[in-house]
Amino acid sequence: DVPDFSSPPPNPVRPAVAVIPFGNLGRIPQDDYFADGITADLITDLSKLKGLLVIAPQTTFAFRDGSAEPASIPSDLDVDYLVAGSVQRLKNTLRINVRLVETRGRQALWGERYVGRLSDVFSTQDRITTAVVAALEIELAPDEQKRLTSRSTASIAAYDAYLRGLEAHGRRSEAQNRIARRHFEEAVALDPQFAGAYAGLALTYSREAIDGWTFNPSHSLERAAQYADKAANIDSSLPQVHFVTGQVRLFQHRHTEAVSAAERATEVNPNYADAFALLAWTLNYAGRPEKALLALNMAMRLNPRPPASYLEILGEIYFAQGRYKDSANTFQDVLAINPAYLRARLWNAAALVRAGSRDLAEWEIDEALVASPQLSLARLAFAFPFKDPRLQDAVLSALRHANLPD
Repeated sequence: DVPDFSSPPPNPVRPAVAVIPFGNLGRIPQDDYFADGITADLITDLSKLKGLLVIAPQTTFAFRDGSAEPASIPSDLDVDYLVAGSVQRLKNTLRINVRLVETRGRQALWGERYVGRLSDVFSTQDRITTAVVAALEIELAPDEQKRLTSRSTASIAAYDAYLRGLEAHGRRSEAQNRIARRHFEEAVALDPQFAGAYAGLALTYSREAIDGWTFNPSHSLERAAQYADKAANIDSSLPQVHFVTGQVRLFQHRHTEAVSAAERATEVNPNYADAFALLAWTLNYAGRPEKALLALNMAMRLNPRPPASYLEILGEIYFAQGRYKDSANTFQDVLAINPAYLRARLWNAAALVRAGSRDLAEWEIDEALVASPQLSLARLAFAFPFKDPRLQDAVLSALRHANLPD
């Protein structure tokens, strides 16, 4: 049966909180990235707490104006608390307004205004996080208290470059990936001990390998591994370090290490939705699709408005289970969300062939070749790192039957 992603898996009950993107009250729209960065950091801080279930930013960033009220939060988020606010940056002055609301009773539990120098942004962030946790009455373990106040850098300039890198990387295009890399390189040049920026660099290299933006994916994976190791040597508590390591190990066919790295990312940050999605991906390629569905279920709970990539993973799981019609239907849903998703189009062609719809599969390959004329089976051997070679053969032979050139 198709798994029910509308409800969470059986886990201890945790209060659920959503942090809505803080509004940018400054005069420069180009500063939106800074308000988004403040929001993302607060989400990251709260996500470190095992006593909270924190909705992923991919979902909450649908409310980008910072003025959303509890009544406007979709019921499928199923959250108990909402954090919202605004940021204003004027030269060297920083103003942040924050409020915490209990969503069902629409009761304001706490609110505060912070005014200070831009150079005090890190201490201000710590004060906000501590105040939110206190208002939620969450008991902290000693290690959680330490993690809440840890920052990857003390350099405001490096932090600013890092936020710009995150914004560009989130746009998921080849050109923006290169821009993100330049920002992360600037961040580490400003602070050579900035672990988060090294993790960001690792992500840009793994992304270009996975998405086919390089003619030498093995080299890109090696660069990703080097930067991930650099970040880990500085701060192994960063979940992004283990996330990118999981990606790299998967495409190096080191499946046990890939699964372990993804699991470690979810342990370090129990609210890291993408890490649960990565865990599902690695488990499926390692030959454990049923376990993969459970991990993907958790990713969907943490990210109720999941990106197309989550559904793409679900389609791959169905394919591995031999559920080809379910697989094709899922990839068609992905393409309805993002028609330019080349990987999903290729998978859809393979699933359609296996489901007995070769004509439709050939049309999908025609569309793929229009978007990427250099596409070939030889270039795709890297793209499906199944532990079981029979599954890789099943994908590639199906694509061959759909007329993808050798």
